[in-house]
Amino acid sequence: MKKRLFAAFVCLCMIVSLTPDSGYHISDVLVNGKSVGAVTSYTFDEVWKGHNIQVMFAKNRPNIKENNPFTDVPYGPDTHWYYDAVLWAQQNGLMQGYGANLFGPNDPVTREQLVMIFYRYEQWRGNDTAASGNLSRFTDVGEVPRGHGKPCSGQRDYQRQGQWNP
Repeated sequence: MKKRLFAAFVCLCMIVSLTPDSGYHISDVLVNGKSVGAVTSYTFDEVWKGHNIQVMFAKNRPNIKENNPFTDVPYGPDTHWYYDAVLWAQQNGLMQGYGANLFGPNDPVTREQLVMIFYRYEQWRGNDTAASGNLSRFTDVGEVPRGHGKPCSGQRDYQRQGQWNP
């Protein structure tokens, strides 16, 4: 009789373990629509068919230093969505801004800038960037800024219509 009572109790109790993927954390857990906080486990004392559990995950903040050199990228309601990304890109050498403490967050990205960002990102990841190609067949090759030739010539997958067009 005691064994059956214990077995019945075990069936009515359930522990749910919550584990975020690498690079993420639990920001909140809702059980039956009510927040129980950012917990990593939850115990249902009585399990019913209608129970539900929702887990909200958030991406971990990139590892950045809080020294923002850009006067046109202040932290606030209008810039918070790209603030961390701009600082991360600057601190890891992908983008340096225009000088005079300006980043130009509302400026369009030119194709030369985009190629340099890709090139520097591949270097940052430790990938081989030694591949190069001949740009002479592209009619607008003279528009490639000085110093951008090697990164641009390595971006062969982005060429179309006889123009250097990454």
